[in-house]
Amino acid sequence: SGDQTIRVNASKLTVGDAIELYRADVRGRAELGIVTNSYRNSVEYRLGWVQRAISGRTPLAAVTGDDLRRAVQFFVSRPTQSKKRLHKPTEKPISLRTAKDFVLELKAVFRFVENDLEGTGYRRPAGFEKIFKVSWKKLRTVKEREAEAVRAVHGEVATYSVEELACIWDGASERTRLYILMGLNFGWTSQEISDVRVFNLYLDENEPFVVKERSKQEVWARWPIWPETESMLTKQKAVRNPEKRWLLNAHGLPLVRVGTHRRDAVYEAWKRAIAKTPGEKVQRLGFRFLRKTSGNWVKQHGGLEVSEMFLSHGEVGADVNRFYANRRWPLMWESVWAFREALPFLRDDERGTE
Repeated sequence: SGDQTIRVNASKLTVGDAIELYRADVRGRAELGIVTNSYRNSVEYRLGWVQRAISGRTPLAAVTGDDLRRAVQFFVSRPTQSKKRLHKPTEKPISLRTAKDFVLELKAVFRFVENDLEGTGYRRPAGFEKIFKVSWKKLRTVKEREAEAVRAVHGEVATYSVEELACIWDGASERTRLYILMGLNFGWTSQEISDVRVFNLYLDENEPFVVKERSKQEVWARWPIWPETESMLTKQKAVRNPEKRWLLNAHGLPLVRVGTHRRDAVYEAWKRAIAKTPGEKVQRLGFRFLRKTSGNWVKQHGGLEVSEMFLSHGEVGADVNRFYANRRWPLMWESVWAFREALPFLRDDERGTE
């Protein structure tokens, strides 16, 4: 894996075989630290869809441009995927962004076949690049165009109000409350929560903190830990495990697992909490909107630079910038503590348990 060429002697190699070799290559690069585990998981998920778009039994050397066009068209048609909304299964078309990601993954597989696999006899068909060119903007639905227009006018990101957060908190389980705290205190998504390790957390310091790189962009940040977060992290720490994850699910597995299907214990817990709240009082937004909520609050308090630090966003420039050297960390911490003071339900809950 990595930048080495894989040699195969397989005149009868199938598309399915090629996908498995590509998957193994990505896994190998993740083990070497060349790509992140988050990237590997995303590729695993997208490859599951690629296998639906093109027959794995087709001999690789027999794949034509028309075969690839049909596969691209499968994604362009926005196939539906099963999702559970408030415990009710629904069929919803994949988003335009998701369709584009699937097409790019399909293209990556066949580039890998030609560039990194020797002995297959495969050569990309004429007009290969053109096959994958899609006018994505023209494929937007009326509803998607309307949503973009509203965002352009208002320039606002959907966030939760303090009252909505209090309502969700009131009916949430202890485990779900920990997820909520990590989303608000650190601005983390479910993947970040799943990825946090014992060596990221410094709970025994005079001022407990967590240091972690964002799984998506590998940008490091350092957050203070609220007392409520610290207490729940201590109580709910997983048993010792080889990957040194701080939290595991009830079966001793990572909270988020991505293969053909995504398993997300954080998202499932969040859905259960939302389902308990009155629809007229709480927006039905995903768990990731806690990150947007806290990031928006920190931005209002400390400014854009501070919110970028809080959200672990990457900077344009030298690689060293991903560590935010010489940044105003005290101001960011001040903003995070001020955000806690704006959440009265935390203090109310604390008084109710004393």
